[in-house]
Amino acid sequence: MCSWVVTLPGEIKTSEDQEKFFKESYNFLEKKYGKENVISSFVHLDEVTPHMHFAFIPVVYDKKKEEYKVSDKECITENDLKKFHPEFEKYMENVFGRDIGILNERTKEGNRSIKELKQETAIKELNSLKENIKDKQVILDNIKNDLKAVKEDLDKYALLTIDLKAINRLEGKEGLLSRNKIVLDKEDFEFLKDIAKK
Repeated sequence: MCSWVVTLPGEIKTSEDQEKFFKESYNFLEKKYGKENVISSFVHLDEVTPHMHFAFIPVVYDKKKEEYKVSDKECITENDLKKFHPEFEKYMENVFGRDIGILNERTKEGNRSIKELKQETAIKELNSLKENIKDKQVILDNIKNDLKAVKEDLDKYALLTIDLKAINRLEGKEGLLSRNKIVLDKEDFEFLKDIAKK
């Protein structure tokens, strides 16, 4: 089974034109695919955009076997998809005597094949993945910068720990003249000055 969804163009304003549009859409599709192959046709007016679902059996003539067969791939080819809207527009222009807006930005180039739709979907997914990778790269760069800062802090801490151990090993002597003063060797004193500068 195959089907078409025919959407009411914006140029159709009156209820009489709307009814005429859907009847003529049915006539166009019935003529194109054969009255005997029509399964159903339903018009939906209760949704945002009025439209018609037209379902049919895709019957084609097999020249080799000289008989009819069911084949959606042979009934609706890529070429048929590209020609559908221009043919439908021409038919409706003859019916209404004017352009009613069948061809628009979505229909000018014809319907796209499944392969084209899959390619379009794959391209969108690829672009989404690329954006996701960019976002993850920014996060990774931030983590690397944070890690570098932590490593620098750890290196400073390690040096301070070494210096503290060295300070704890220092020994001072009480001064001879005052018990409130401690005397250090000149080398220890210079060591403390260097640590204080750091």
